Parts: sequence; C-alpha cells; structure tokens
Amino acid sequence: MPALLKMVGGLVPTYLLSRLFFRLFRTKRSDGLELSLAHIASWVVCAALAGWGAADGGPYKWDAGIIYILPQMAWFIVDVYRADQPPKK
Repeated sequence: MPALLKMVGGLVPTYLLSRLFFRLFRTKRSDGLELSLAHIASWVVCAALAGWGAADGGPYKWDAGIIYILPQMAWFIVDVYRADQPPKK
C-alpha cells in the first residue's frame, strides 16, 4: 500500500518536470522525439532526486527511482493520446 501511495504522489513531480522538459525540447516539427526525450529526462531527474532523498545522509539509493516509472509512463501515455487527437476548431 505505501508503494501505491508513493506512485500516486509521484504523479505531481513527474507531471511538472515533463511539462518543463517538454517546453525545453519543443521543436518546429512534431515527430514524437521531443515527447520521448522530455519524459525520459523527467524520469531521470525524478529518480536522481529520489535517490538523494532516500539516502538520508548515507550512500545513494539507486533503487529509489523505480517508484516513478509508472507515474511517468502514465503521463507519457496521456501525452501520446493527446498527440494523436485531431486539433480542435
């Protein structure tokens, strides 16, 4: 149960970081590469921060970022779905 709550709580930082990186990687052409790069960069930053946070003064926790995989994949799926939708008039 605590892992599930951490994953739900992980939706906020993964969303905010993916939006930030999506703006940084935005190009004129939209081929999906910037979408993938934004979500990969977002997960890497979340995983790095989680590793340092879970270390609590000790050695770096390499497995702390695993909890952010599902929330990041959820936002990636939402963004892929949005990209496939026709533009609204």
